Amino acid sequence: VRALVKVLAEKPDVKTLNKAIQASLSLESLAGCADEQALLREHPLPQDPKQRAAVQRLSDVLAYVKALDKAGRYKDGYDLAVDAATEAQQTAYRPLQAAAQYQYGYMLDRMGKYGESEAALQRASQIASETNNPLLLAKAQTDLIWVVGYNLSRREEGLLYGQMAALALNLAGGTHPKELALLRSYLGTIHTSMGRYNESEQKYREAIQIYEKHHIVDQTRLGTLNNNMGVLQYKQGNFAKAEQHYKAALSIYEKHLGPRHPRLAYPLLNTSLVLVRRGHYP
Repeated sequence: VRALVKVLAEKPDVKTLNKAIQASLSLESLAGCADEQALLREHPLPQDPKQRAAVQRLSDVLAYVKALDKAGRYKDGYDLAVDAATEAQQTAYRPLQAAAQYQYGYMLDRMGKYGESEAALQRASQIASETNNPLLLAKAQTDLIWVVGYNLSRREEGLLYGQMAALALNLAGGTHPKELALLRSYLGTIHTSMGRYNESEQKYREAIQIYEKHHIVDQTRLGTLNNNMGVLQYKQGNFAKAEQHYKAALSIYEKHLGPRHPRLAYPLLNTSLVLVRRGHYP
């Protein structure tokens, strides 16, 4: 929270303010603080005062990188992530190295450097596995679904990452609805790109049900899921169903982002395309 407030206060321009509501909604849940299994898996900080201070400082930097990403300042976040990943390698604290590689890989994807992102996320996955951090492993594998399966167009490989992400979430124990919904959503998009519309619809519906059941704070992703479901129905010629999902996405975006937010352009444009195909001209 501190890092996000700092980022929003630093540069309160139109671009940043358009991201402010969504950024605040996407903050990490406090549920992890009550996850006994996760807390027991945590590694103690280094005993050496200098090493401990370095780990704490770099952890703060990574939190700041996340906040920059949420505010849409991808280049600033990327630059910091590069330095943080390099500095983390100079520490002996493997959990920090895993977190730094993960954030670095995530920002590489934001910058369109997909091959480098894949390599960094794989490194993060390996270290997370070695340090018994299944939740971070699940997050890295989930991001690899998108980077490899969608951005690099290696669809089948992306689906395999989905299986590994699901296994890691099971190992993490507890309930992780936000991560599970994102996993299902990414798999739905991969199936759509492969023309496997039945599988895609199943994954999207599972993701939507998770959001509705668990009342996840960041409902904007539920809007995106409805928009994606609308695209899927449109591709199959189910224009009435497509319109229904586009209107649901529009309603969610209006409620949580406001009636003039740029994100509304997607369901508005898609709804207009449906109306034209249905012969509903102005």
